[in-house]
Amino acid sequence: MKKCCITAGCLLALVMTLALTAQNAPAGKKAAMELYSQATQALTAGDNSGAIALYDQALEDGGLTVDYLSYAYYNRGMAYYRLGDAEQAKKNLTKARELNINDVIPDYDLGVLGTSRHN
Repeated sequence: MKKCCITAGCLLALVMTLALTAQNAPAGKKAAMELYSQATQALTAGDNSGAIALYDQALEDGGLTVDYLSYAYYNRGMAYYRLGDAEQAKKNLTKARELNINDVIPDYDLGVLGTSRHN
């Protein structure tokens, strides 16, 4: 299985940004952002199963903006990929790409699953 190409420095910067975003979020979105931040920390620490469970909760909460929805599906897809579940990884990465209205998700990651970026 291929290794994910996200660097520890990138993930640390993302976690720090998310922590600040969660602190400044409106009350209705704060819970989802906090769950998202915890999920990203779990993913960074290599706890892929824990990250998936937390991303599930954040997505069910419904308080994430479209960019964070894209990131949540993307990160959950990468966690599934790391666990060897290509089917769930593909579903999540595809959903992330569909929600990617602000072009925040790199679409080349579907290539690791043998999916054309133009499908």
